[in-house]
Amino acid sequence: MEFDSKNSSILIKKVDQDDVRRSVKYHPSVWGDYFLAYVSTEVSTTEEEELRRQKEMVRKVFAQTPDHSYQKLELIDAIQRLGVGYHFEEEIDRSLQYIHDTYLEYSTKDDDLRTVAVRFRLLRQQGYPVSCDVFTKFIDGEGNFNVSLIKNVEGMLELFEAAQFRIDGEEILEKALEFSSSNLESLLPNMSSSLSKQVKEALKIPIRKSSNREISAIEEEELRRQKEMVRKVLAQTPDHSYHKLELIDATQRLGVGYQFEEEINKSLQYIHDTYLEYSSKDNDLRIVALRFRLLREQGCPVSCDVFNKFIDGEGNFKLSLIKNIKGMLELFEAAQFRMAEEEILEKALEFSSSNLESLLPNMSSSLSKQVKEALKIPILKSSSRVGAKKFISIYQQDESHNEILFNFAKLDFNIIQKMHQKELSDITRWWKDLDFANRLPFARDRVVECYFWALGVYFEPHYHIARRMLTKIINLTSILDDIYDVYGTLDDLQVFTDFFQRWDVNNLEQLPSYMRICFEALSDVYIEMENELEKIGELYRIQYAKEEMQKLVRAYLEEAKWSYNKYTLTMEEYMKVALVSGAYMMLSTTSLVGMGNLVTKKDFDCITSEPLLVLTSTTICRLTNDLVGYGFEKKPTAVECYMNENGASKEEAFAELEKQVMNGWKDMNQEWLRPTVPVSMPVLTRVLNFTRIAHLFYVEEDEYTNSQANIKDIIHDVLVEPVVTD
Repeated sequence: MEFDSKNSSILIKKVDQDDVRRSVKYHPSVWGDYFLAYVSTEVSTTEEEELRRQKEMVRKVFAQTPDHSYQKLELIDAIQRLGVGYHFEEEIDRSLQYIHDTYLEYSTKDDDLRTVAVRFRLLRQQGYPVSCDVFTKFIDGEGNFNVSLIKNVEGMLELFEAAQFRIDGEEILEKALEFSSSNLESLLPNMSSSLSKQVKEALKIPIRKSSNREISAIEEEELRRQKEMVRKVLAQTPDHSYHKLELIDATQRLGVGYQFEEEINKSLQYIHDTYLEYSSKDNDLRIVALRFRLLREQGCPVSCDVFNKFIDGEGNFKLSLIKNIKGMLELFEAAQFRMAEEEILEKALEFSSSNLESLLPNMSSSLSKQVKEALKIPILKSSSRVGAKKFISIYQQDESHNEILFNFAKLDFNIIQKMHQKELSDITRWWKDLDFANRLPFARDRVVECYFWALGVYFEPHYHIARRMLTKIINLTSILDDIYDVYGTLDDLQVFTDFFQRWDVNNLEQLPSYMRICFEALSDVYIEMENELEKIGELYRIQYAKEEMQKLVRAYLEEAKWSYNKYTLTMEEYMKVALVSGAYMMLSTTSLVGMGNLVTKKDFDCITSEPLLVLTSTTICRLTNDLVGYGFEKKPTAVECYMNENGASKEEAFAELEKQVMNGWKDMNQEWLRPTVPVSMPVLTRVLNFTRIAHLFYVEEDEYTNSQANIKDIIHDVLVEPVVTD
């Protein structure tokens, strides 16, 4: 998709700067400094030395405080709740071992509710299954907690926190929870403002459920333990059973499929090998559709003829299937994976979507919500983390859900979320240090949205370096886009483009300040990428990334010429440039740079040759963006080009372009299942994920530019709000 902007047939007319400096005012970042509150991994040498000094001071205080004293309990509690327990794990473990060994002795002696409750909670937090019988001394003759305890507000608060660690059958802790929570609630008006605030926060989110933003060793160990439990469940569920299909589907949709790739691949291989045998036997639409979808998701081009059994004598899906709502929902999801000319899947899509839509008023609220979300964004088009967070709540309401898998998915989501929060904190700090919001106020300030975009491409822990690189490039590409679209003069843009082609870092003073600021930042990111690549001996990758960036700015310049000259374009002229200026080709290539040994030089040669997969993805993303950008963009879009060339109305243009997007998804499926050129699965997945995240941002409006809308809530749900665990 190459063109020569210097030899463009469009003449450049000289105009005054006042005539060409366009003006668009974007809203500021909706996040501000929110993610700066998270701990940064970058600290200075002075800070490290000061930290060591103060750590030794705390260690001395800890050593000098007797293990049997209440002061030691308070100290351990404070250290852990302040988030610095990881600095003193050895000391805390040793003290808690002593406190455990003397638990009954001291709990029997102590009559202070606060002391007994803190000791109990700290030990249960540590994993010791200590007895709750220590609270029987606070029970009156009628089996209730003594009314006199109500005066001890701090003791009741500790009792409330201790009761959060109850397990099934611990009746005294159930009473403790009811007694403490109800009385604390009623006493709130009589408390001091500071105590009232503390109690309110505890009642809302107790210590047991609070989000410590550091991933603890206990969490990591618990994750390993639960992972083994899920692995056993997968191994014990027969591959030929419907339960295995459900289990694989749930594992993937809960966002933990990456933890069990080997097990899932092995099971799906068996399911593929026996596909026709079991699909011919099964008459349950839900089972047949789920098996079909799981295999096509895996890249297996299995036949859609398995749905023939559900067709009546007139060639339509049987009306009796309408009663099977879950079956129709699975049929709808399966039909998303259709390729061109799969007529039965076209019928399946029409049949399932129309009937699901009409039946919505008669469904339960939970099923109705699930169906609405599927109709809006089906599994094929869903971004992994967004889909996982939604499916966790759906899966919880499924009475047949696997509790072991469910608990593991919740823990995994929260741990991964903490990792993402830490990454975003560091990236936000990088962005704030650049100070583009003040230095380049004409540009969009969207660092959080850029990170979320990269997260849609790969969320897994082992892609953290790639994610950091891609986020920074997306962010600076957004700045470049605004320079070319809304701020730069045509003369400046020509100079800037030439600068990029030379990659001239030695003559930056020749650039206008706003361009110099951007180029310096971008150059620094590529140097950072080079340093990472040098560690693994893969420096060649940076050249692929730079060449795609150079190609992108040439496309930006071409579009700027169109705008300045008010040139009327044909669709062919427009798409030739717009497929490059959408930046998806450049970003798809850049996304591979930090992926370690999972990609090879052959993958870079493949993706930069612009195979059908990449062209199709880019077309979908470009047209989707243009459809929501019509009427708002300051440059031509596919909508205007189609209308002008064909004398079509806006409605006709929309209908045609939406049809092209729909056909694009069919071509994507074709390339996923039967690639025209050999493309590795990591590359296929990145390109598909780019298409998915673009669909999320542009499904109804441009939610990147206008990030105050629905996308803000989605980002909050995925990156801020943890999954509630019991």
